[in-house]
Amino acid sequence: MGEFFNGHPISKLPKTLQDAVRICRNLGFKFIWIDALCIVQDDENDWKEQSALMADIYRYSSLNLCAADSAGCGSGVVEMAAPHVMEIASATTQSTDTGFRESVVLVGGPISTGVAVIDVGRCGLLSRGWVFQEGLCSPRGLYVSRRHGLWWDCGTMIDMIDSHVSILTGDTGHAFKPRTERRSFSSLTNLPRHHSMSVQDFSFTWYDWMRVYTLRYLTRKTDRLPAVAGMASYVASLSGMKYKAGLWEEDILRGLMWRRYSAGHAHAERVPGGAPTWSWASITGPVYYNKFFTMRVDHRGKIDHRAELDLDIMDTAVEEERADSFGNVRRGEIKASGVLKHAATMLLRGKWKPKWEFDVQPAEPEADVLERCQVLRLATAYRDKEGTCPVVYFLIIRETGRRENEYQRVGQGYIVLAYDQHPNRRRFSYRGKPKLNQRLSEKDIWGEPKKVAITLV
Repeated sequence: MGEFFNGHPISKLPKTLQDAVRICRNLGFKFIWIDALCIVQDDENDWKEQSALMADIYRYSSLNLCAADSAGCGSGVVEMAAPHVMEIASATTQSTDTGFRESVVLVGGPISTGVAVIDVGRCGLLSRGWVFQEGLCSPRGLYVSRRHGLWWDCGTMIDMIDSHVSILTGDTGHAFKPRTERRSFSSLTNLPRHHSMSVQDFSFTWYDWMRVYTLRYLTRKTDRLPAVAGMASYVASLSGMKYKAGLWEEDILRGLMWRRYSAGHAHAERVPGGAPTWSWASITGPVYYNKFFTMRVDHRGKIDHRAELDLDIMDTAVEEERADSFGNVRRGEIKASGVLKHAATMLLRGKWKPKWEFDVQPAEPEADVLERCQVLRLATAYRDKEGTCPVVYFLIIRETGRRENEYQRVGQGYIVLAYDQHPNRRRFSYRGKPKLNQRLSEKDIWGEPKKVAITLV
């Protein structure tokens, strides 16, 4: 630490950091922030403190320089850019409307044609979880890649700099979609002061970010929450919503409806630490949310009449390891009142056809696990605005044995009550004749429902 305060020769820095300093100097920047240097890497407390500030650090920057293919600090940036770049210079534009000056990076290179596909899975740095927040929050970014050349992202557009090509995404699992993600962040940060966004706007945007973020790789499983702490802190300051271990209290019911994305990915594992099982942060791997477009949330945070809520949330409490850090938590619980049904009876022996899965695949037979589980009804939603094709969403929960009526989440699922009205009803027919004409009432499934008080941990 001491030698850095007294001045540290650039030549002694790793190659990637040397190149970053030179590029910034050529562009006329006097300051550069590098997490490997500006955060004490072996100081856990400093890391936790700085991680919550990441959103502001990158949001107030001028340019995020990203060595996309870099596997470490020793690989360099210039070598990656060499086949593509001819000159790096800076220019300044003056907006007569606003009076703001904006620095613009101009990069020239050989002209090529065709279509570029950016596969995050093959861009070492971009596949890292921590980098998602950095790229999303930065006002503009210059990405350097041996495979893809250079591309520029300024929140309003993204373009390959060394060619006149279109940018498409890679495969579904590792698609790079900075245009959509960055614009959604810009839509939050550039709101006029008099404008107020609804809970729905904030939470839907957050859910979409988490879908993309959880596809990324984290060296430490326990970084699942800290790696988005800066984003969470900023969204909380904009919206006034209360952050609860990756979910939002004002939209907690919909927040519980995350699903594990299993296609093409290894089985999820339980993350060590205190993340509650009802949070997506409690497991490894990608998660996603169904698009509940008919379950709208108004400005008061209430879901409208087209969805029937079956779980009454009484209280949500989360204890963070470091207060107001938006990072890791010691514990979290939701006190609620809801309808329960024996899981094995409902999921294995009923005449209906539920779709369900465990969050983490159990070591023992699924049927044995379900014998010790309950199904907790969350809501009945509708797949269209006319209120037809009702779908019941539920969690699979299991008693902890520590306290009476204390449960952990172990899975989730849904039941379509009227397949003949399903938007994809052709899947349930053969030569024009229905294979399954399922039309069920709530009573068929739940009998005479009675709500009981439970605690989810």
